[in-house]
Amino acid sequence: RSVLTPELTMSLADIYLTVLKTSEFERYEGLKHEGAFDLDEVVTSLSKDLTENFQKYGIIFFLLDKKIEQENPESNPLKDLIDRTYMKEFFDGLGLSYSEKVLFVLGIAQEEWGWLFPDFKNEEYKAHLFCHICGIQKHDEIAFSRKVNSELIRLGLFSSAWKIKSYVYSYFKNETPSFTLRTVEPLKHPDVYDYTATAALNKEGLEILRKLKGFMVIYGESDYRNKYFLAAFYKEQFARIHELKAVYPGRSKAELEFYIYALSLQLKYSPLFLNADMTKLLLEEDSDNPLDELFHKKEGRTSLLDKIKAQVIFSLDSFSDETRSCFQEHGIDILYALQLKLPEQKEYMECFMCYCFEVEAPI
Repeated sequence: RSVLTPELTMSLADIYLTVLKTSEFERYEGLKHEGAFDLDEVVTSLSKDLTENFQKYGIIFFLLDKKIEQENPESNPLKDLIDRTYMKEFFDGLGLSYSEKVLFVLGIAQEEWGWLFPDFKNEEYKAHLFCHICGIQKHDEIAFSRKVNSELIRLGLFSSAWKIKSYVYSYFKNETPSFTLRTVEPLKHPDVYDYTATAALNKEGLEILRKLKGFMVIYGESDYRNKYFLAAFYKEQFARIHELKAVYPGRSKAELEFYIYALSLQLKYSPLFLNADMTKLLLEEDSDNPLDELFHKKEGRTSLLDKIKAQVIFSLDSFSDETRSCFQEHGIDILYALQLKLPEQKEYMECFMCYCFEVEAPI
């Protein structure tokens, strides 16, 4: 009743009682009190029946859908949802058919994918079903997970609306994510350079970087410094940066592209940081891309990455026109590249002593 409107709840209860009257007359009479029915009691009975035997009583929802269609011949709730602005924005880069969009919307409503792997089924049944769907023979949980992950990502199916923790990367609820998102917290003594002085020296470039939306590069001699300097700078601006980290060693470029796209919709106003290793993976040639149908590559450009509207910052040790061209060949248009200028270096011993005073070193 917290999901359906009061009117639909009444309709559902009426259909349920009609079914009981036809097939289980004694139960129908048992719910009647002095010629009337208590709605709460009817809904409780229906809920119990659905839990214990959905296959039998699920027909009630089918009949309710048919009733709604007859009463609203011009209305299609799924189509209305798909046509909403925020859904159109998400679907914009995916190139899905209408049927695949419908599957996506249905997937949002199925947090644990119970329709595919019911809890009461044993693992032998689930493994058999998995092999059938994925077309594989190998009985290995990670292999299953990776395969179904690719299949579901190809369709744009998730278990919840653009939240990385809820993306479909599980096999029987054992998570095996390819990538994970973490907030980068600035360190108190991260470097041999004064970050306040570094920010002052790069003030103009940082202001440009902060205001743009799209792909950008920060480059200098240290990947570590690029990350923690940006974390410190954005914290001063009352913001946070988030880093995409690899979890599974068999990660693919195709999945990385998809995660960047999906996370850019989730983060919106927070920068997504990719270290040098992640950037290198993104620029690799991917001859076996399981998401080719989804990406619809045209003239060497990846349409999915063309749709990025959030800040995505790559970390490199250097940047040139040749590097820019390499990004463009992979469908990435670099809007701005910032070379991190460094102030005069502090004494190493001074920084080391500051660190030792703050951190309890092991004996």
